[in-house]
Amino acid sequence: MAETGDRQAELRGILDARRQEAAEEIRQVVLRHRTADVHADTARPSEWGDQVSQHIDDDLDAVIVQRKAEQLRRIDRAVLRLESGRYGNCEGCGDPIGIERLRLVPFATYCIPCQEASE
Repeated sequence: MAETGDRQAELRGILDARRQEAAEEIRQVVLRHRTADVHADTARPSEWGDQVSQHIDDDLDAVIVQRKAEQLRRIDRAVLRLESGRYGNCEGCGDPIGIERLRLVPFATYCIPCQEASE
């Protein structure tokens, strides 16, 4: 369904907001690591438990960054589809993706039945 008018503007706004949120979350992780690196240079040697905890935090942050980066890629692809008039149709069956689904997952490429079938 080639989105037009108010609906297209609404969905573009949602995509833009999600993009900003994901980019900000990545930025916060990067800032947290830069701050941690500065403090690590001046801190006393850590206890073993502190080191393990830091490695776990680093691993979790890496997962967050990977997921947010993938979300940014999906959002960018959705914006390209929106701009070309191909946004909102299911890549599986070609039917329109419901507006409520697009509001919740604006970068969705499958309608709910096709998404469930692919999982």
